[in-house]
Amino acid sequence: MSSDDVSLAEVLVRSKIIVGVNAYNPPICFYDNKNEIVGFDIDVFKEIANAMNIDVEFRTIVPSEINELINGGVIDCIASGFSYSDERNEAYELTAPYLRNAVVLLTLRSRGINSIEDLKDKKIGGQRGSLGAALIKNNPEIMSRIHSLNDSYSNIPHILVDLKSFGVDACVGDISTMAAYLNKEPEMYSLVEQAIALDSYVYAFKKGSEALKTEVERVLYELEQKGILEKISRKWFGTDIIIFGK
Repeated sequence: MSSDDVSLAEVLVRSKIIVGVNAYNPPICFYDNKNEIVGFDIDVFKEIANAMNIDVEFRTIVPSEINELINGGVIDCIASGFSYSDERNEAYELTAPYLRNAVVLLTLRSRGINSIEDLKDKKIGGQRGSLGAALIKNNPEIMSRIHSLNDSYSNIPHILVDLKSFGVDACVGDISTMAAYLNKEPEMYSLVEQAIALDSYVYAFKKGSEALKTEVERVLYELEQKGILEKISRKWFGTDIIIFGK
């Protein structure tokens, strides 16, 4: 750890950690009917801040802004469904994975798209800057089969509007988010059987902010040992899907 690393000291002096969250990622993070941000990662970071005896502030962000905001010091941490990749491991300080994730395709039940083969000449919608859209782009087999990928959407609800009006045939995203929409309207939506990829969620910090990352990890281990992470998981997912510390 570098002696120049003041990341933890800055947060403790400020007495607040600023966490960037994607607010259209239920049940990880989303707006409830009172227009308040709630979700799994919100509860986790409230517990982390409480254990560190500091406050927490949540800033809503979109994936395309992440580099600018974290490198500019506007936010201290990226949460709400940030998937691990080797490229991201080079670009940020990442915690150990805390949730298992799969990148999947949501479609309309009426479209009859059950497998990757059924995507021939179909249009896929993805969120700008998301891992799901990047995985599609970098998969020659899928790209050669589909008609097109539109990854200019700012959030998942915008894609689903186009999905319902047949502007796109499928939406790429994380299983936790897609399952939330599927469970809400099971007669409307279905999932393509094969996942695009299996990965895991991590919390990300600015490169060099090892002290802050290490402290957050230490607190996460404490929360896992006390059963608090499991309790939060059961609240939002109905089961224990925590992989941190296991």
